[in-house]
Amino acid sequence: MPTPLPALPPFEQRAEALAKAGRVRTERSEMLTALKAGRLSLLDVPDRGDDTARQTRALHLCSPFLASAR
Repeated sequence: MPTPLPALPPFEQRAEALAKAGRVRTERSEMLTALKAGRLSLLDVPDRGDDTARQTRALHLCSPFLASAR
């Protein structure tokens, strides 16, 4: 059984969560921009192996390609 994490004050927990959310949004934006620009292929995304690629919805990954098909 894993040991529980030490409790942080609510302000520190919120600050950490906001910082993490900002990093994830930036990483996801960079990944989607690379997809749109053609520097990254759709097949390369699962091979990245990071949480951002794994947790990005398929609709968001495919949207650059769907918009250009119209």
